[in-house]
Amino acid sequence: FPVTITRQESVGFNDPDTWISTGNYALNYRIAGRFDASIPLGKVTVFAGASGAGKSFITSGNIVKNAQDQGIFVFLVDTENALDEVWLQNLGVNTSPDKLMKFNMAMIDDVAKLMSAFVKDYRLLPEDERPKVLIILDSIGMLLTPTDVAVWVGYRNRQRPKGRHYLECRPY
Repeated sequence: FPVTITRQESVGFNDPDTWISTGNYALNYRIAGRFDASIPLGKVTVFAGASGAGKSFITSGNIVKNAQDQGIFVFLVDTENALDEVWLQNLGVNTSPDKLMKFNMAMIDDVAKLMSAFVKDYRLLPEDERPKVLIILDSIGMLLTPTDVAVWVGYRNRQRPKGRHYLECRPY
């Protein structure tokens, strides 16, 4: 039994050696207890809050820019199709393909396939040639499942009763 466990690729502790700033000293301190940075590279960090609270601004703007300033390559998945190139550039983000890969996706299955392919290709690189990478998914709450789409298609194909008003929401 222990032999099987020790054959896993990631066993033990993996303390981060690279930290990225949110661009806000108070937020950095609140998250990590330090003023200079708060996002550990190689760990999962989640920003949650009400719509319009500034999550995309902090993650896709400040954190991406600060990561790029440290020479970190950014892999950005936009599920809301809300992050345009001019806006990111105005925030100081370098949108060139050698610094940032941006994907617009709506289906959780597609994101999983994309991430899997990326990690598979990344692992093929010799360890000393692997760049540091920051992966941002903005936003997980907007991803659709195949069930969501099937329900939506089912409602769309049904005849609507007379006398009722429907708001029809369409995925991108």
